[in-house]
Amino acid sequence: MRKFLGLVVVAAVIGPATAQKPKTPPAVPAVAEKVLDAAEAPAEAPLKPLKELAKFKLSNVRLEVPAPGQQALLKVRYELTSAGDLPNPVLVLRTADGKQRFIGARLMGRDVLKDKSGDITLGLGYARIGENTKELEAYLTFSDRRWEDEEFRPTFKVSNSAVMGDLGRDLQYARDWTAEETKKLNDPPPTGPALNANGSVGKDTKFVGLVEKTTPSLRFAAPKKTPVVGFHYTLGTFEPVKGLKAGCIVHLNPSFDQRQPSYGQKREMAKPGYAVGAVNVKTNSTVTAIQAVYMKIMPNGTINTKDSYTGEWVGEAGPNDKEETLSGNGRKVIGTHVRHFGRVYALALVLE
Repeated sequence: MRKFLGLVVVAAVIGPATAQKPKTPPAVPAVAEKVLDAAEAPAEAPLKPLKELAKFKLSNVRLEVPAPGQQALLKVRYELTSAGDLPNPVLVLRTADGKQRFIGARLMGRDVLKDKSGDITLGLGYARIGENTKELEAYLTFSDRRWEDEEFRPTFKVSNSAVMGDLGRDLQYARDWTAEETKKLNDPPPTGPALNANGSVGKDTKFVGLVEKTTPSLRFAAPKKTPVVGFHYTLGTFEPVKGLKAGCIVHLNPSFDQRQPSYGQKREMAKPGYAVGAVNVKTNSTVTAIQAVYMKIMPNGTINTKDSYTGEWVGEAGPNDKEETLSGNGRKVIGTHVRHFGRVYALALVLE
């Protein structure tokens, strides 16, 4: 049993009680639940899930009191019916009055749904339903943020509805996709390369900024040598001198496609047909601002250094900041390498 910020997570132990050789458990069939027509479904109905998402069977929603005088716990039994992706699941609790509570992965416990079966266990303070609740519906959803920059954030129902008591109302069934949603879901935005996954790809330029061995490295490099076409970033402030605030770049990630999801960050992107060929960098014990120099992408994939333009400055540099330029010198920029600890301390480009 582990405690997680007031949340108790209890994982089921699967296996024989004796020392016999364990048997492979039978496959749990997918739970069949009707799907509503998109035109007839209520506005809050989640979508039927993508094939690649993990799916679960929920059952046995109940309240348990660990010991006399202690707070009751809400428990929901789950079984994995179809393995797949599920980075940030949400448990939805729906009471008889139609109100919904959303319990994120942090409160459910990061590892609980990674088992083939177990209990999701919540203190009622987190469930926010009150100890006298006798009617409750529970199901799992996943919201996909990949289309967020295109003003589309689908939420999929990835389990059946399990019920405690008599709701006296219809369950919250998933609905079918509309024609417009189907078109978008069949054309997902491309994602960038994984962090620190392609260490042998490309060659780094020198770093500009403050480089210390204890500052973690965050390196992105495109294995197919796709050029960087912009940046996703967040800005903040720091204190170069106690009591004096200055601007800085908190996060800086390369973008390899105009549609690459930004996940809530701001964007600085090239015009179509151009890519990052160099970056002007301003520093003051940390990176305070950058300015991309965009260069024309030729039909053969090379960069035309004579056809270029500068983007907007990103960040807020001070009057005494130092400025340097990182350049590919005609070679494609296929990634970035930053030294980061709470903010960006140093930046290098990854060249083809």
